Amino acid sequence: MIDLFVDALDRAGVHHLVSVANGESAPLYFRLKDDPRFTVIDACREGEAVAIACGLHLGGRRALLSMENFGLYECLDTLRAMPIDARIPIPVLVGYTARPAEGHVDFWNGRFGNIASQAMLAGHWTEPLLERLDQPYAVVDKAEPEHVIEKQLQAALTADVPSYLLVQSF
Repeated sequence: MIDLFVDALDRAGVHHLVSVANGESAPLYFRLKDDPRFTVIDACREGEAVAIACGLHLGGRRALLSMENFGLYECLDTLRAMPIDARIPIPVLVGYTARPAEGHVDFWNGRFGNIASQAMLAGHWTEPLLERLDQPYAVVDKAEPEHVIEKQLQAALTADVPSYLLVQSF
């Protein structure tokens, strides 16, 4: 799946990755870091990464923004203030920590604040949050990644808002 993703980025002219370290997209990060066609920019915080990706866009470059869903929650105000309000089309790769399985999971059945409950909350909030914000997204899984990746990248680059690719692992 990682080669499909890299090829899709190249065809779309997305040659910058602005990334906050996360385990879900680490294989893509290292693959792009070793590829001379791509420039990888490390950010300390998600809000900083959003600002860098927006700056690249305004400077005529196309960038993929990468973070995990915990980071997505951290930078909501920056996303609202920059690419959403300013109508800047940026593809956002979200490492989908704790994607919920089909059916209901009772994450409140236990002590709140432990790592398991936090991870389950992250998984349960990701899609409803993007839906509530009216932001386009797609879940990329290993079954049919190429179609979803191409479609969502094109949506991200032609829309006037960010578009999100939720990836559990590469």
